Amino acid sequence: MNEITLLEGIRTLRAVREFTDEPVSDEQIATMLDLAACAPSGGNRQPWHFVVIRDPATRRAIRDHYLEVFRRYRQDVLRQAAEGHPAAQAQVARWERSGSPDAFAENLDRIPVLILVCLDRQRLGFGSADPAEPLPPTAWASIYPAVQNLLLAAHGLGLGAVLTTLHMPHEREVQALLGIPPTSIPPRWCRSAIRGGSTGRRAASRRPSARTASAGAPADSGLPGVGAGLP
Repeated sequence: MNEITLLEGIRTLRAVREFTDEPVSDEQIATMLDLAACAPSGGNRQPWHFVVIRDPATRRAIRDHYLEVFRRYRQDVLRQAAEGHPAAQAQVARWERSGSPDAFAENLDRIPVLILVCLDRQRLGFGSADPAEPLPPTAWASIYPAVQNLLLAAHGLGLGAVLTTLHMPHEREVQALLGIPPTSIPPRWCRSAIRGGSTGRRAASRRPSARTASAGAPADSGLPGVGAGLP
């Protein structure tokens, strides 16, 4: 595989919603998580946890939650387009040219790897430990750079990925399914599937990704499998 430059990767990064069922290796996942963990964050607190999800039954349960919300979302976009909303009309026009995204939602469980990116509000020190209390908008500035790094890393490895958010109305159900503690907020999914040389700069100081990634539950959470890292 030919490597791409950083600038080329940024310029060509796309939201990929068509996937094969080819497996993603442990090595590829480790590379993506290592690079995601290089992201900057407020006070260098690195408040992220990455949950790697491969189990078919778990993926199906997540698909069911996602699909329910997607169908409501699709109807809302169609309603907005009918009411003359320009962005919604453009979105519907894209669906008509390239096909509705229904297949993506309906086949979510067939994507080989789901990576849930969580924000640890206690580690960040923003707001209360009460999961019902909203975080201030500034908190998200300490998680989205890691998500973008994850997407760019997948792209650089020749993998397709997309950031999605429609599971959020079922946040508590997803937390219970995966055993995520209430102080870790699962903000976004990044889904991945198959298809440098030194800069002379000092590497950033970051926690090893093996301490911030796990299968089914965030590392450092006190749950079974802490420190296990990848599946």
